[in-house]
Amino acid sequence: MKRRMGTTTMNTLPHRERARRALRRLRGAGGYSLAELLTAVLLLSILSIGVASGVSFAGRQYKRTMIVAERKVLCSTLTEIVSGELRNTPEIRLTAGGRMDSFYSRGFAHVDTDMSRFYSVRVDEKLNYTDAGEGAFGQLMLGNEDENGDLVGNLLLSGAAYTKYDLQARVEVDYSRTEEMFHVTLEIRSPDGEIMTSQFDVIPLNDLQITEA
Repeated sequence: MKRRMGTTTMNTLPHRERARRALRRLRGAGGYSLAELLTAVLLLSILSIGVASGVSFAGRQYKRTMIVAERKVLCSTLTEIVSGELRNTPEIRLTAGGRMDSFYSRGFAHVDTDMSRFYSVRVDEKLNYTDAGEGAFGQLMLGNEDENGDLVGNLLLSGAAYTKYDLQARVEVDYSRTEEMFHVTLEIRSPDGEIMTSQFDVIPLNDLQITEA
């Protein structure tokens, strides 16, 4: 029996033709090459990064704007409350050196016979007050200390006025006998450490009864 030997056909296509055929195989149905697709993906990635950065920047700017606005509102509201308390008090107590110690509050006094002062306090989850310390920032409270040395009194505003944007406040009050008026410095601090300061004077409506501590 005779066997027929098969023949092998060598691919004699030029290299350029083979390259063109390979390139056509890489083309999609829309006619885009792999290089074009990669370029499109790269451009889309760059565009996405730019959009994300823009959105992030806009978000930070919006939050910053809201913090500044809320700080102004808090400062204005506390100014009205502090002014009202000092304007309507009938009695104040001065230290031996003539500095403001405390006053009688018509609106926030914990006990009618108690003299009160402003405190910057920290408030825990159970609404317990802790004095933040002299010159420290916190939530403003009007009250005094009980026989155990614990603070009792009332916050000038609810905690939500401070905590939404992590704002803190402090206030210093002095009284001038010669001018017969209160000098007040109110400060509001935002999370970035920036402080808004409001200084104002309050003339009492009553003839003050002044005692020394």
